[in-house]
Amino acid sequence: TLEALAVACGSLAVPAQTVIIRQGDEAHCMYFLEHGVAQVQVQQPGAEDEYVNLIDGAFFGDAALISEGRRSATVRAVTACDLITIDRDDFLRILEVSPELQRAVAKMLRAREGRMSSLAPARRRSVVFPLGAAA
Repeated sequence: TLEALAVACGSLAVPAQTVIIRQGDEAHCMYFLEHGVAQVQVQQPGAEDEYVNLIDGAFFGDAALISEGRRSATVRAVTACDLITIDRDDFLRILEVSPELQRAVAKMLRAREGRMSSLAPARRRSVVFPLGAAA
């Protein structure tokens, strides 16, 4: 399954201050932050409040792929970032054939949801949400 995941991935380099995903947009892929710092922002009435800085090893954009919903946050590159991408169809196809990966992703999403809900809206933290933490 990890081989299938590796084959399905692409790469993307983005300069600092680039919006990688925008809250409310359709989700077509997820991202792994290979190198750099990215900032997660959730739109609040009248302002954008900073929630989390993501660092090397973090990933984002997965929840919208699984729920087939829209992006729940905007993620912007703080520094130049090297990203690994996987599109929705490949990600879902790999999940279908790997119950172990399904369990790991579900566990990770629950853990991330708990960590995110504990943050105050304007509080800023640097964190990493590695896939391995869900296993």
